[in-house]
Amino acid sequence: MKKLVYGQVTQEQLRERFNITLETTNWTALPALAEIPNWLQVVLEEFQKYPSTTTEKYLSESVIAPILLAVRNLNGVGLYSGVTLTTDEFTGICDFVIARQPRPVVMTSAIIAVVEAKKQDIEAGVAQCIAEMLAARTYNLKYKLTQKKVFGCVTTASEWQFLQLEEDNRILFLGRRYFLTELSQILGIFKWMINEFK
Repeated sequence: MKKLVYGQVTQEQLRERFNITLETTNWTALPALAEIPNWLQVVLEEFQKYPSTTTEKYLSESVIAPILLAVRNLNGVGLYSGVTLTTDEFTGICDFVIARQPRPVVMTSAIIAVVEAKKQDIEAGVAQCIAEMLAARTYNLKYKLTQKKVFGCVTTASEWQFLQLEEDNRILFLGRRYFLTELSQILGIFKWMINEFK
C-alpha cells in the first residue's frame, strides 16, 4: 500500500485507513502552570517588536523553537527539529519531535509528542499532526513500550491546540486552543504530557 505523506494527508484518508475518530475532551483539572524562564520572556519580547514578519519558518525559529527548548530544559527530554519519520504507512518530515531521552544529534528514544507548525490555520495542520502521531506510535513499538498514548500539538505560535492519540485510534482534542498570552499554561500542559508518558 502506498505510503501517506504527512504534508498531503487528509482526515478522510486517515478515517478510511485507520478508522480514527475525533473527540473533544475537557480537563477535569487543568495541568499546573509552569514557570516561564526569564530568557524565554526576553526572546518573546523581541519577537513582539517585529510581529509582521510571520513566515512559517520565522515563527518556528523565533517563537515555537524557543518555547520547545524551554520544555526540553524544564523536563529533561529530547527535542529534535526537522525529523524524517518513515514507517510502513507514512513518510515525511516532522517539524518538531519531543523524545523520551535527550540524545545528541540522532533521535534514538521513544517519541512522546510531535509538534506541527502552521503559519495561520490550526485546522490545516490537524490531519498532518494525527498522521505523525500514528507514525510515532509505530516507531515506539521498537522500544516495547506498554504506554500506547502519543501526544501532538498544532500551533501557529499565537495559538496552540493539544491532541492525544489513544490505543483505539481515538484522537482527543485536549480542551480548547491556548494562546501565547497563556504561556505558563502551555508549558504546564507539555509538562503534564511528558509526565503522562513516563
